[in-house]
Amino acid sequence: GKPAQDAFVDIEGSLTVHYVDVGQGDAALVVAPDGTAMLIDAGPNSAEDELSGYIDALGIKRFTYVVFTHPHEDHIGGGDMIMRDYEVGTVIMPSAVSTTATFERLIDAIDASGARAICANDVVGMTYTLGSDIGAPEFTILAPGANEYDDLNNSSVVLRLDYGGSSFLFTGDA
Repeated sequence: GKPAQDAFVDIEGSLTVHYVDVGQGDAALVVAPDGTAMLIDAGPNSAEDELSGYIDALGIKRFTYVVFTHPHEDHIGGGDMIMRDYEVGTVIMPSAVSTTATFERLIDAIDASGARAICANDVVGMTYTLGSDIGAPEFTILAPGANEYDDLNNSSVVLRLDYGGSSFLFTGDA
């Protein structure tokens, strides 16, 4: 669960993107040059300790944004822990729902956290700034559209993160 040593090197003006090893599942941690943090997915329930250990080793206490791309356990399993143990400003997730206990726990944890919740389907095309620096990283919500999808994977939040001349595309399981 400990990050590689070079993860601690803070290069002034750098954006860091961490793809956290949560086994079968996804969790990506984005840290802006000013330290503002965003989490994209939270892996499965089984990897909560690895995820929190990784985050804690970096000294992160607050996420300005947490994106839950779609309600499958391997993407939202650690979500209730994130909402409970860290300060979260805004949650972005699709309108897709699930009847699983994992999804119900996540919704309850979001409600209890006081975080603002944004439905990704309603903000496709919107761009958000990560941090307060001039020229701070920005991310744009590209999907899902307003449609309902037969497959939950296709309801995934897709976003593009832009900083300087670099772009990252996060697609959930779309």
